Amino acid sequence: MEQVNQQQQGDQTYYRKFACLFKSELYQDRHKNWMVKFRFDNNVIRFFYNFDKGVSRIDLNAINQCRSASSIKLYLIMNCWAVKGFTISKTAHIQQLMHGREDYYKTWSALDNKCLTFACKDLKRLYRNHIIDQYLTYKPFFLEEGKKEKHHLPEHITFTLHDRCTSGETAEGTEVSSELRGQRSKLKLRLQCNYDVSEKKADQLSGYLRLDMIGDLEDFFLRKDYYIANCKRSNKKMNMGGYMTTAMVGFFKDHGVEGL
Repeated sequence: MEQVNQQQQGDQTYYRKFACLFKSELYQDRHKNWMVKFRFDNNVIRFFYNFDKGVSRIDLNAINQCRSASSIKLYLIMNCWAVKGFTISKTAHIQQLMHGREDYYKTWSALDNKCLTFACKDLKRLYRNHIIDQYLTYKPFFLEEGKKEKHHLPEHITFTLHDRCTSGETAEGTEVSSELRGQRSKLKLRLQCNYDVSEKKADQLSGYLRLDMIGDLEDFFLRKDYYIANCKRSNKKMNMGGYMTTAMVGFFKDHGVEGL
């Protein structure tokens, strides 16, 4: 079975196809326990060791408590990706990883209902039961807002990592993490420099950002850039600063921010 492997290096994602990831061999040890041995091809090993991955631990207890093959696969993928914040995967690649074929599902509704929904809910169940320390949520990305999601496959799927340390939420009086401060500063500059939002308003809006919003925020900007480019091509007049301010308020409201 052909496999697609995804690795992240900095802000870049790389893909490579292999005929198989490993060969497995079942045997019994001297205590008559059934064991499995995995043999990895040298090309696979060289590919993976070209990247800084840190350490990833696979909990066999978590795998045993998964309720579907899709849950197990997504749990392994989540750890192998070494996801930090969010990751964007082409729809064809996630289908290849989950089912061995890029065109296994023909529509988003089929991929969502028959694979991703249950798998992600299952991982969240394990998270709530303190069996694992992170879980994924996801959103499909359709460049044109309002496109019929049931009958099309999205351009990509954005997966967001949630864990107990980097949710982005801070209790009153708790210092904001350096990572979150950095992301808020980037958003402020982006709004000012790219979309003519005033410094005061950009500072206010960026203060609502949480780390678990960053993946959705990237998709938000892709859609808005597409819309703005179409407006410019058709010579449609617009107050870009006002438009983006209103759009950002809507984004944060959609993500549960109160008091806007």
